[in-house]
Amino acid sequence: MPGFKLSVNGQLIGTLSTAGLTAVALHVHGDTIGPELAEIDVTGGRYGAESDDFHLIYVSSREISPGDLIEIGFLAEAETTIKGQTIEELFSDEPEICGPHLPESEEIAVLERTPKARSSFNFEMLIPESPPLSGCTAPGTFTLGLHVVWDSSRPESARASLFSNSLERIGRRESGENYAKCKLAFGQSVGLRINDQATMHTDRAPNITMESDA
Repeated sequence: MPGFKLSVNGQLIGTLSTAGLTAVALHVHGDTIGPELAEIDVTGGRYGAESDDFHLIYVSSREISPGDLIEIGFLAEAETTIKGQTIEELFSDEPEICGPHLPESEEIAVLERTPKARSSFNFEMLIPESPPLSGCTAPGTFTLGLHVVWDSSRPESARASLFSNSLERIGRRESGENYAKCKLAFGQSVGLRINDQATMHTDRAPNITMESDA
């Protein structure tokens, strides 16, 4: 069965097979207020099968340091070497959060008042059959994310996208700025290296789309 290979700075973190799953998502994400530059999350599961549904977390909030190169490869055949856990298993030692939540507008206001750990992000994305894409996020950016997703309706490809968003747009439920989209065939991979604005300087990146709806 198809699957993914995840590595950081050339060191293999693990592989994940899609056998028995209907969807897999690999996320690299960071924001301008967190102490860590970015994190990796990998999830997968079976969805829409009623009693057979399940959701597993394979990698949870793995911290990424400035300059780390994260590579995600799409494989024609893969074995699962990372143990998946349910939310209950992963957070069994943490107390259950009770009480009312703040309205979304108030949560965003709190985030806007939080001191920033960085002003923006610099990034370099490695895309199949294309020169590396280098750039930096615009002033006011809150998040930067690379999403790689697979679903069983299109088992022979995966889709990758790099984007950013601001708190203002999030509050209005608007999509952010897309820097690149591509489709991965078997044997292809995407890579991402992130730094904060103080570490490296590059120009704003153009938008790149390299996929079709076929």
